[in-house]
Amino acid sequence: MAKEIEIKFVIDPDQVDRIIEHPMVNRLALGPPKKKHVVSTYLDSPDLSLRNKGIGFRVRKTPDGWVQTVKAKGSGAGSLHQREEFECPIADDQPDYEKLAESQFAEIFADAALRDQLAPLFVTDFERTAWYLELEDFTTIEMVLDLGEIRAGDQTEAIHEVELELKGGNPVSLMKVAIALAESFPCMAESRSKAQRAYNLLKEPTWKPQRARPLQLNEKESCSQGFAAMIENCLAQVLANECPVLYGTDTEGVHQLRVGLRRMRSCLSLFRGLLPQRQFQFWRDEFKWLADEMGPARDWDVFCDESLAVIRSYFPEMPQLQVINEGAEQQRAAGYVKARGALRSQRYLLLVLRLRHWLDQRLWLNGCDAEQVAAWERPLMDLGIGMMNDAHDRFFKRGKKFDDLSLEQRHRLRILGKRARYTTEFFMGLYPNSKTVPYRKAQKGLQDQLGYLNDAVVADTLLDQLGLSPQDAGAGLIRGWFACNIEHLVNDFDDHWSRFKKTKPFWR
Repeated sequence: MAKEIEIKFVIDPDQVDRIIEHPMVNRLALGPPKKKHVVSTYLDSPDLSLRNKGIGFRVRKTPDGWVQTVKAKGSGAGSLHQREEFECPIADDQPDYEKLAESQFAEIFADAALRDQLAPLFVTDFERTAWYLELEDFTTIEMVLDLGEIRAGDQTEAIHEVELELKGGNPVSLMKVAIALAESFPCMAESRSKAQRAYNLLKEPTWKPQRARPLQLNEKESCSQGFAAMIENCLAQVLANECPVLYGTDTEGVHQLRVGLRRMRSCLSLFRGLLPQRQFQFWRDEFKWLADEMGPARDWDVFCDESLAVIRSYFPEMPQLQVINEGAEQQRAAGYVKARGALRSQRYLLLVLRLRHWLDQRLWLNGCDAEQVAAWERPLMDLGIGMMNDAHDRFFKRGKKFDDLSLEQRHRLRILGKRARYTTEFFMGLYPNSKTVPYRKAQKGLQDQLGYLNDAVVADTLLDQLGLSPQDAGAGLIRGWFACNIEHLVNDFDDHWSRFKKTKPFWR
C-alpha cells in the first residue's frame, strides 16, 4: 500500500509553453519529458456508494496496458494531498476484483452486491507530459502536465493541471519546487481530485462547512511546538472551507473560513514578541489581505439572512424593504465574486504553500536572537498562562465600563473579547474539559451580545453602500429596529457580564 504525496494546481492554458521551457524544470529533469494519452474510466454504483465511502476507483488505459487504481480520500492541505493508493495491472478494461483482495480496500470490494452495481460513471481524457526531477538532496519528483477534459453524462469540464508527486526523498524539497513553480506563472489552488470534479458535474456538490477541529496540546510541548500546532489547526480550518466557499451554497462556509483566519491572526499576535519582526509583518499582511477579501461576502450574508430577513418577516408588504433586499442580494453576489476570486488567485496559492513550508521547517527560528530562541524552547504551559491572563485582564478592564463606551469603543471591546476567547481556546486542551466549560460558556454569552452590536454597526455601513437617501423609509425602519434592540442589548449585556465576573478563569 503506497501513500501518495502530491501538490496540484491549475494553470492558464496559455502558460503551457512557459512550463515546458521553465529553467528549473529543465535543469532538474533526468531526461526529456515523456508524453502519453491517458483515458480513465471511473466506476461507482447508482447511489454513489464508493464516493460516499471516500473511495475513487478507476480503470485506465495507458500505452503500457490497462491499470486499475483505488484511492482513498486521505488528508489534504489546500493543494497538498496525502492519499492511500493501490494500483495494479489488469488484462483489459474490466476491473479485476481478485487483485484487490490483498489491498487495504479488500473488505469494501468483497461485497458482491456492491460489485454487481459498479458501472462506468465518467471519463477523464487527457494528454500527459511527464518529467522526472532529481534534486541535489536526491529527492525525486514526478511532475506532470495534464491537458484534456472530464466527461460526465452530457457535462464536460476542461483539465489543465500541474501535479508534483513525491517519488522518494524529502517532502520539504517537494514544497520548494512547488513554490518556485507557483511564483513563475499565473496559477490557482486545486483542492479537488479529477474524480471529485466529475462527481460535481453529475450531482450538485454538497460541500459542508467545517468548524475548527479540537486542538490537542501537550503540557510538555515547547512554545515552538505549540505555536506550530495552533497555526496548523487554524490553517486546516481555512482549507477545509475552501471548497464550501468556491463550490458550495451554504453561507456558513465563508463564515468558518473567516473564523479560521481570525484565529490565525490572533495566534500570530500572541507570539509576536518571539517572532522576527519581518516575518510577523509579512504573515500579518497576508492573513489580513485574505480576511478583507472574504469580508464583504460575510457582511452581506449576515445582513440578508440574519437581519433583513427577520425585519421583512414583520413587515412583509413594505415595498421599500423589497428594494433594499434586491440591492443587498446584488451586493452579496459581488462579495462572493470577490471572495472566490481571492481563493482562485496566485497570491492565495502561494500563501498556502509558503505557510506550509514555514510550518514544516520552523522558519520562525531563522532570524531570532538568542533570547528569542531560548523562549521558543520554554514549556508551552508557562507562556500560555501569561497569555490567557493578559487577554482576560484586558477584556475585563475594558468591559467594566461598558455603559460609558461609544459604539467604536464597544467594537474594540468585541475584538478584545474575541482575542481572549481564541486565546483560551488555544490553550484549553491543556486542561480537563469539565474545568473549562463554565468559563467558555460565560465568554460565549458575552460574545453573542457583542456580535449583535457589531451587526448593527455593520448594517448602518451597508445601508450607506446601497446609496439610499436619508429619507428612505426602509433604511429608517432598519436603523430604528437596530437602535431599539441595542437598548435591550445593553440590559442583556449587564446580565451576561455579571455571570462572567462570577466565573473563575479555569487556569487560575
